Amino acid sequence: MTLTERINQIKSLQKDECWYITKQSLSFKDLCFAAKIVEDFKLQQNVVNFETFFAEKAAIYGITPTHRMANNCYYIGLLNKNGAQYKDATLTEAYFAIKASCKGDFSRTELYKDLLISQIEKVFISNAIDEENAGLRKSYKINPAFYLAKILLGLGDITGDYSITQNEFYRFVGTSYNYSFYLSTIELIIEQRKNKQLNDDLAYIDNYYNDLQDVTVDNFASNRIHLLLTNLPYFEMVNGKISFVKYFIKEMKHKLADYECNLNDNYFTIEYLNSNKGLPILSETKKPKLNISKLTPPQTLIFFGCPGTGKSHRVTEKVKAAGFTDYKVTFHPEYDYGNFVGAYKPYTEPDKRITYQFVPQAFIRAYVAAWKNLDKPYCLTIEEINRGNCAAIFGDIFQLLDRDKTGFSQYTIQADTDIANYLKQELADTEYASHLQALCAEREITALANPYEMLCLPPNLSLFATMNTSDQSLFPMDSAFKRRWQWQYVPIDYADAEQFMLKIGEKTYHWAAFLQTINDKIYKITESEDKQMGNRFVNPNDKIIDENIFVNKVLFYLWFDIFKNEDTKNPNYIFKTPDNQLLKYVDLFLADGKPNGEKIEQFLEYNKL
Repeated sequence: MTLTERINQIKSLQKDECWYITKQSLSFKDLCFAAKIVEDFKLQQNVVNFETFFAEKAAIYGITPTHRMANNCYYIGLLNKNGAQYKDATLTEAYFAIKASCKGDFSRTELYKDLLISQIEKVFISNAIDEENAGLRKSYKINPAFYLAKILLGLGDITGDYSITQNEFYRFVGTSYNYSFYLSTIELIIEQRKNKQLNDDLAYIDNYYNDLQDVTVDNFASNRIHLLLTNLPYFEMVNGKISFVKYFIKEMKHKLADYECNLNDNYFTIEYLNSNKGLPILSETKKPKLNISKLTPPQTLIFFGCPGTGKSHRVTEKVKAAGFTDYKVTFHPEYDYGNFVGAYKPYTEPDKRITYQFVPQAFIRAYVAAWKNLDKPYCLTIEEINRGNCAAIFGDIFQLLDRDKTGFSQYTIQADTDIANYLKQELADTEYASHLQALCAEREITALANPYEMLCLPPNLSLFATMNTSDQSLFPMDSAFKRRWQWQYVPIDYADAEQFMLKIGEKTYHWAAFLQTINDKIYKITESEDKQMGNRFVNPNDKIIDENIFVNKVLFYLWFDIFKNEDTKNPNYIFKTPDNQLLKYVDLFLADGKPNGEKIEQFLEYNKL
């Protein structure tokens, strides 16, 4: 369907010609209790009016007393309609499966989470319960849950924003007849966001419904399906927007693939809605197979060298070339184990209560992501690794850095209770437990009763780090930690430096020539390469190193980190003028704080540049 055709389709709408569900409670647990009241009524002996009975029981179960909410039990497959009166309805297979899972306590939604999700995903518009099923809404044949997920995921992949406004939901999503409309719907939402004329053309729809009903302009008649869909864990409504919870993106993309492969007319029957059947999944032969052996063997690698040699650039290029999903941190003197791995932190609940929960940090987040996707490469990048106390930050995790020939950690370690609980929560549906138990059996060691208490790096997780050798005295690394890493020296690339020029006043100088001259003197005066400057010590976009950059970054470093306390009589001392007068750092600036070009030129001349 073209964009024009879709706009014309929307313009042809009549009142209420959109997604529809009865205007009553759409809390799934409340609807389960409503179905339970119908079941209770069938068992009662006294002759009581159903409406009165419902109100009495509703007070006990803590739900709305309006008996008409039972009508929505038909829409979600908990009751099967059998006549005009609710008391004559029959309980469905889906209802009894949910009841068995929670032993009748429908407030414990966590006990029947999968069944809840399945039932809402099976809801379709428009079913035979809808009085306009053969009339106003006869064209509709769609599962709202999957359609909304398709729209939000499509928009998110294109724009980075996995949400729509309620008005966009009413106008474009809830006016879609079937699943094939998703492309035009996504296109229409994107276009109207940036196209004022299109917004103006479609504004009549808001006005049309506003004139016909005593409702706000953001409501399209009786379309309240979004209130049902937000029972699902992957949708949420915040500040008037309907959003997809990013945590569930991968899971839902797999589910949508299964849905699209298996979509058929059986999905749009009352029998299927009322059944305990879930969405058919792809056969095992169609599912992608894990093939860890095809991945690049994991690396534990530190790029080291003097400042400005492009170590971070080397890591970035390596990550990009190998297609790693990268988790990045930067160590510093205050960084600790909790910052790196995770710790309990205060959390404000929706009711404003302060509670504590385990908050994973970079290491655990990368660890969990890699275990969830063993067929994809991941890495954890640590910038400035030696600026932190590695012994304290890694703790016993450094034992994991040794790998066996398959890429798994040679040695496992035991996780504390907080981490173990988090891993169980995140990895219960993965091969984590079976892999670790198999590794223990292969190595002839006793597996822990709870495999989630074990930590073992998977073969698709690499660790990269950068280290300025000029800072190696901050927190010295012990030999046990060092030997668990591979090391790659990043030398100064003077050829790369040729593309940069110094510009002081009207004069220009070669950056490469400056580096070679000054680095030679740094080496002679310090007897170390660590303090030398790399080719990308400064990296201006236009390749021109102007006076401000030169004096405030280059000369600042040379004065305060290298030469400030050196013997000024040393022949390799650099802060002098051609007539052998000493230069103070303040001499390099004018009274207004701007660079003193004349003194900088004298500095360069003294150093034969």
